[in-house]
Amino acid sequence: MAESDYEPPCKSAKPGGSRNIDESLYQAYRQSGMSFREFYEDRQFLTALSHEIKCFLKRDDLLADTEEDIYFALDRWYQEHPTTRLDGYIDALDAIRFALISSNKVDKVLTSMAMNGMDCTRRGLWQSIDLYHKKFARQRVVLPMANTTPRTPRANLKKYLYVLGAPRDDGQFLQCYDINSNTWTFIEEKIYISRTDAGVAAFNGCVWVAGGRTAIERKILDSVCSYDPKTQMWSDEEPMNQKRYGCALAALDGKLYAVGGRNEIGALKTSEYYDGSEWKEGISMKEPREHLELVSEIDILFAAGGLDTKSDYNFTAYLKSVEYYRPMLESSWTIVNKKMLPREGGRLVATQGILYFMGWDIGSTVFEYQTFSHVWCSAARRSLRVPREKFAAAATEGMIYLVGGSMLRTGEWKETKSLQSFNPVTGETKDLADTVKPAGAHVRAVIIERTILPE
Repeated sequence: MAESDYEPPCKSAKPGGSRNIDESLYQAYRQSGMSFREFYEDRQFLTALSHEIKCFLKRDDLLADTEEDIYFALDRWYQEHPTTRLDGYIDALDAIRFALISSNKVDKVLTSMAMNGMDCTRRGLWQSIDLYHKKFARQRVVLPMANTTPRTPRANLKKYLYVLGAPRDDGQFLQCYDINSNTWTFIEEKIYISRTDAGVAAFNGCVWVAGGRTAIERKILDSVCSYDPKTQMWSDEEPMNQKRYGCALAALDGKLYAVGGRNEIGALKTSEYYDGSEWKEGISMKEPREHLELVSEIDILFAAGGLDTKSDYNFTAYLKSVEYYRPMLESSWTIVNKKMLPREGGRLVATQGILYFMGWDIGSTVFEYQTFSHVWCSAARRSLRVPREKFAAAATEGMIYLVGGSMLRTGEWKETKSLQSFNPVTGETKDLADTVKPAGAHVRAVIIERTILPE
């Protein structure tokens, strides 16, 4: 019997769940003894009928780690026979509780949905994708969403903000902020080599620090180290191919990219990436940049700002430009803007498809950049409540966190322990728990998310 000829069974009247009369797929899942991920890769799942998939994915008691795993199960089923299962894929989309998908996975979901609709116009699939896409990219758009009630039992997503402070007499340390509980932890294990102007990023669930200069001798480094929250230890990693300070790090598609910076000769436009075993030469940017900002969003790397020391070594220009690079699709960087960035020293973060650049100017203006249209949105400019400079910034799920640096109070710049959250949609700024110790100037922050399974 063809899938399209089968009439889906009605839902049962049982309250408190999404159980269906047809539970054959769920019974097979329970009896298999497999994890959810293992089961949706199994042939029995991949050969199921459309109504079975929809009924199965709507259940409250699936032991999936996160909601995106449930979406990827649907996607894997669809990819098995994309020409005949498109209608079933569209129909089953409302089984996914999109509002529960964490922002760090949104890029993969959007990419997958776009791929599914690439060659199809039936039933307005592109329009459906565009609605979900806009909802993820900008919370200002109010659209009907799937069920926002968490499944039970469901894994718990914990979010941690790690802040690498400036080198001090007693070393250089990390502090960890638990976003869920609004509490700080000071990590006693200090970094092996105190360094300034290093690149910092979250990669493979760890805090990675690359390059920079030694705090005392000012020696340029190619060394790389990482902090593992599980072992609470720092470890040496494979060194980069090139010494660089003032560089920037970002993780994308299972690789860690080190871009720009400066060596003994001058500012660099080169890049390299770590694939898990070794560093390899990457594609060079259009312009040399030191002390630049680098973020990844969707499947794109964005490099912004930075300094370019000219050949006479006496003139340093601040670059008011942004360039981007898609490693999977393109073989070069593309410059998209040359005028909009404010003065040097700003911080760039990305969340839900939008880039935000926060300047160190007195007005503390927040500039918004649309990653899909490559234009700045001047109408959405907002400002931080209290001006900051030399601070750290990180973002997750539409919220930006600002920590450390100096704040302008009573007409003077003073080092601060302050942590604030900033909502770029509403412009609201909230004071959160202060750091245990002052983080100092030119600090860096990253966010690491961990899934805690139910017992």
